[in-house]
Amino acid sequence: MPDRKRVFISHSAKEPAAQEVQTALVEGLKACPAIIPLMDKTDLEPGDMWRSRINLWVGGCDAAVILLSGKALLSDWVFYEAALLSYRRERDPGFLVVPVYVDVDAEVVKASRLHPTEITKIQAVHTAGRPVPDVVADIVKALEKAVCCGDSPVERRAKRLAGLLAGFQEDQLRTAADFIDYDLNPWLPAQNARLLLAVQLQCVGMKAAVPALLNLQDNLPPSVAEQGREDWLQKVVDLVASSWVDHRNIERIPPIAKGQVPPFAVSLNAASPITAQMYVLRSCTEEPKPWKLISCSGIVGQDRIEETIAELSRQITEVVRTELKCRPEDVVEKLKKRNWALPRPLFVSLPGAGISDEILAALRKAFPHVVFFLLMGEAAAGGPLLTDAMLEILFPQLIPDDEERFLADYAAFKESVQP
Repeated sequence: MPDRKRVFISHSAKEPAAQEVQTALVEGLKACPAIIPLMDKTDLEPGDMWRSRINLWVGGCDAAVILLSGKALLSDWVFYEAALLSYRRERDPGFLVVPVYVDVDAEVVKASRLHPTEITKIQAVHTAGRPVPDVVADIVKALEKAVCCGDSPVERRAKRLAGLLAGFQEDQLRTAADFIDYDLNPWLPAQNARLLLAVQLQCVGMKAAVPALLNLQDNLPPSVAEQGREDWLQKVVDLVASSWVDHRNIERIPPIAKGQVPPFAVSLNAASPITAQMYVLRSCTEEPKPWKLISCSGIVGQDRIEETIAELSRQITEVVRTELKCRPEDVVEKLKKRNWALPRPLFVSLPGAGISDEILAALRKAFPHVVFFLLMGEAAAGGPLLTDAMLEILFPQLIPDDEERFLADYAAFKESVQP
């Protein structure tokens, strides 16, 4: 771990007042020998890379500053970052987040799309009517209380991928890393080549990871080749691709999946089971084998609720039976053994349209050891038919076109690295 505290600065680059504070703050932090300021948004582009890169910054920093201006309250990036940073602070009160109100106040922030992040509950620095140097001095003073977080969420997530790189020689790892044009010196010590490459692969996005993976698969050591080239490659591809998923949901899904907390079902405003599978894969960070998600086509033209439940039960039984290779009458018993004896939860995704509390309750009763993943499409929440008591609405939700770009990049990524 670096000896200096890594401070991430979240901001929107579209407002002069915020830019003035941001520029002065970066200069002020550079003058602090114990702090590394992290701010890099000028090269972000839509698609998988912006989420992967932000997940690195937000999950790897020791403290954060969020510059909240009028334009920032409308920014997809700032919303995403604020949601994840406020969650880190909620889980770890020692993690320092400093909101800075730039020509806005708490009431304006509460009335914005950032309200669900609860960022207004955190003590803020205000700029109204104050000289910028005074504002920066207050921020730096607050950041001096920050501590190095040690094993960050970024490094914890990267360890699974680093495990798949075991067997490669250090020079092979460093050669592969040379294909990735992103400096991680502020994040990790260069001595750990496997962990360093794992973090690099997961923070640059799928497109930029292709050259490094092609180099690795062309030089597989015997210990890796014996495991099966295609199986190894698929695991690596999925872990790199799923770095698109944020750390907040990585931590929220496991206790639900293992039956430790209600409501034992989740939903996301996604349309594709592939998206859901990325969330599932990314959530099983401490398991020796990846968790499995199978998809169900959902409701097909039923008029009565009893018919809907019966048809969904039939579909779920069939996809689970096929996955577990058992008879229909043995599905429930097989699920019970799979989930609680190992435990290895089995997720079933299905379209959320038309699913009500009553239907979901009936499915839960029929399949008590399945974790349902409802795909709500463009709906921002569960909709009027479902309540929070029945499912966890994953947050932050996907932004417009986010899923479409991810699915296109994922298909291209898999095709690019297939042997």
